[in-house]
Amino acid sequence: MYYYGRGVPQSYETAATWFERASEQGSADAQYNLGIYYYNGSGVTKDHNQAHFWRDQAARSGNKNAVTNKGILIKQMSPDELNKSCKLSSKGLP
Repeated sequence: MYYYGRGVPQSYETAATWFERASEQGSADAQYNLGIYYYNGSGVTKDHNQAHFWRDQAARSGNKNAVTNKGILIKQMSPDELNKSCKLSSKGLP
């Protein structure tokens, strides 16, 4: 709704907040979308570690797009970023 501005003012920041809330509740689609937000820096600070974390959570939750596209992000990450992301992902959701 906030992403597209349907019935409300368009706001990537507000959309990211709602995606994060839904992600923490286990929504695979929200996790995938939040990963995209972090990848692109839409409404949040661009962060490949967070992007990888949320895409990984989405893949574990069964989002097929996350499973398919996870490798694309990994190829763009430095070894240090990937190491940090793997550690973050191993901790799981808060």
